[in-house]
Amino acid sequence: MKYVRQLASHGALGPLAPRWNCQDGEGFHPMRTALVHDTDMTTQPWRPYPDQVRYKPHPHRELENPWFEYAQRRARAGARKSRERLDRA
Repeated sequence: MKYVRQLASHGALGPLAPRWNCQDGEGFHPMRTALVHDTDMTTQPWRPYPDQVRYKPHPHRELENPWFEYAQRRARAGARKSRERLDRA
């Protein structure tokens, strides 16, 4: 909490602009959105717990491929995580 108080005292906390807070693809725009939060575990592109979670299609399927493409680029670029670990991340 000390860290949060320090951030607040310097004016570093506040509401996020919508482009930085796109939750589950709601309001997504390819030229404006900077960050998509996959908050609903049942629709996240990765599926780390198939025996425990009943997954369903993401409501914005067009956002799934970019996530996997980025993960594959990172793996090819020598990221520390192997493909097997990416599937479980």
